[in-house]
Amino acid sequence: IGAWLPGFIVAIRHMSQKAADFKVGYITVIAGFGGTLIGGWLGDRLLRRWRESYLWVSAVSTLAAVPFAYLAMRPANETLWVEALWVAVVLVFLSNGLVNSSLLSVVPAARRASAMALSILIIHSLGDAPSPAILGHVADWTSVPTAALLIPIFLLLGGLIWLYAAWRGERAPRPAEGATM
Repeated sequence: IGAWLPGFIVAIRHMSQKAADFKVGYITVIAGFGGTLIGGWLGDRLLRRWRESYLWVSAVSTLAAVPFAYLAMRPANETLWVEALWVAVVLVFLSNGLVNSSLLSVVPAARRASAMALSILIIHSLGDAPSPAILGHVADWTSVPTAALLIPIFLLLGGLIWLYAAWRGERAPRPAEGATM
């Protein structure tokens, strides 16, 4: 978001670079922090009912973010896209802590640091690092607004993956009482 969204806003919304940088940074920090806190609270609260609550919250929130991400990427009036971006960022960040907690819950304690390091490497290698170049190439081939529409598509794909993982996890046999990893 930080790498390409301000440039998108400048190109599509005709906003100054400084204003776009501030708006995106402010929304990302505040909405991201709030979404992470709310997601952790909600995941823990729902854990009483569903053992895969972290994955369910991640799935539902990511899927719910799709229409808001779409609205945020469309050339509309400033109020609409700013509000849509706020909601999309909060919803996407709901899964932030939950994903890490889910990962650590299935890894033996002696390997958790390595698992987190590998997870961070993969997330950035497959997401943050190539996404500006991919969006740039798509924008060169088509247009900036068309390239931006990849965001809701990839959110939909991610939400469906979380949904499958949550559904599959709920159907997996439960470990024997007192069993350890």
